[in-house]
Amino acid sequence: MTIITQLQGGLGNQLFQYATGRALAAHLQTDLLLDRAWFECPPFGSTPRQLELPFLKLPTPTYISANFTAPIKMGAIKSFIHAFSPAKPKVYHEKLGFTFDAKLFKVKLNKNQDLFLFGYWQSFKYFSSMRLALQSECQPSAQISEHYEFYLKKIQSTESIMLHIRRGDYLTSPSAMQIHGVLNINYYLTAIQLILKELPNAHFFIFSDDIAWTKNALPKDLRSTFIETDSNANSPSQELQLMMHCRHHIIANSSFSWWGAWLKFESTGIVIAPSRWLVKQKNELSDLLPPDWLALTA
Repeated sequence: MTIITQLQGGLGNQLFQYATGRALAAHLQTDLLLDRAWFECPPFGSTPRQLELPFLKLPTPTYISANFTAPIKMGAIKSFIHAFSPAKPKVYHEKLGFTFDAKLFKVKLNKNQDLFLFGYWQSFKYFSSMRLALQSECQPSAQISEHYEFYLKKIQSTESIMLHIRRGDYLTSPSAMQIHGVLNINYYLTAIQLILKELPNAHFFIFSDDIAWTKNALPKDLRSTFIETDSNANSPSQELQLMMHCRHHIIANSSFSWWGAWLKFESTGIVIAPSRWLVKQKNELSDLLPPDWLALTA
């Protein structure tokens, strides 16, 4: 019996898929394989990404390449998995986004039967019991660079607030724009005022894929530092580390900053999150946003 989980998307999505697969494998006391095929042939219209998990201190994961993507018929998928398993494999699809599916941990498998997971699995309830282990595993495998060390020291010496503004493909990709959409600037301005009311000495560390825009959009008198992204391939893993070290967090509708907040080292820190994750939000987000986070209208 082996758990095989499909990886796709950016680092935040990859972490949701990995963490859920890891928690299920631990629950069933079996092995976990990570399918990287999506990155070798991304579906048309998707934002190109690279596999980021190898830049983290994960416990020696095993990667496979199934050489198919989700639109391919399930018969082809099962034929591939058959090569890894002598028994007929079970394929389990996520049923509803941002919603915890308790049935996943009750799935019935034969001794020699593998389970293939398809989905984003964006709920902390799948892996909340493993938070400390994931916090340790999500450290960069390489020593933090001199470029990011400068920011880290500043974060550790101030009343640091991570503020993440996601734009990029949310504006340039028709599919991402239609599904996610950028948050209104009023969400951030309201969150900033709430933080300053509680923490007048707050220092905001701005993470964004559009730093130039954020410099113009945010208040000029804000005590802030803009995180300039390094050109190295492992920059997402290093920026995640900076996010985790911030004491408080204002996240975007982005799985990347979600992880920066959920893995934070400051246990009592304030986390502000948008109440809207998608343009057409069809379900509430209590399985995505922990109860101690403050959800603001966005």
